[in-house]
Amino acid sequence: MSLDTPNIQTTVATVTSPAQGPLHRNTHTYDLMRQCIHCGFCLPTCPTYAVLGVEMDSPRGRIYQMQAIAEGRMEISPEFVDHMYCCLGCRACETACPSGVQFGKLIEAAREQIQLEVAHMPILSETKREIAEPPGNGDFPLHEYADKRPALESLTERLLRSFFFDLILPSRTLTSLVFAALKVYQRSGLQTLVRRLCRRRCRDS
Repeated sequence: MSLDTPNIQTTVATVTSPAQGPLHRNTHTYDLMRQCIHCGFCLPTCPTYAVLGVEMDSPRGRIYQMQAIAEGRMEISPEFVDHMYCCLGCRACETACPSGVQFGKLIEAAREQIQLEVAHMPILSETKREIAEPPGNGDFPLHEYADKRPALESLTERLLRSFFFDLILPSRTLTSLVFAALKVYQRSGLQTLVRRLCRRRCRDS
């Protein structure tokens, strides 16, 4: 009878660094971006551009922003996040593209890069942007008036994301308890009562 202890392999979950994300030069995603010739044939097929009429909410405008991020000409900002998540992901633009740009892969890569940036931001961080001061202007340092780096997500959104994805979903027990509580909430009539109260408040307001 062997008394050898079995080898237990433990895996540690690591989050990819934003520097290793898809929106960078010398990546397959960057090669896909460069296939776009900015002809504009995709504009009439894009539902968000048809409704909003904003270039940055068109496939061509989104690719331009992605390429600017990859080349270091622009940082990921809340505006960039809004433009990327405003896309419906319908990929209707691919049918009109003469260059065969795979926009579905590009929008997925952009959203992946956003999540990598969010994952590496401390929840309670207040990091200021680094601004290079011009020489001979020491009496008026620019860093004192520099705006703080805007958060890509609000504190509430990040706490909820961490609560559900880091605490609830990895645990089968907690997930079962949450679904059991939802069933009690629905079958006990409490859900109907809450809806009636909300309707009354909306009518009163």
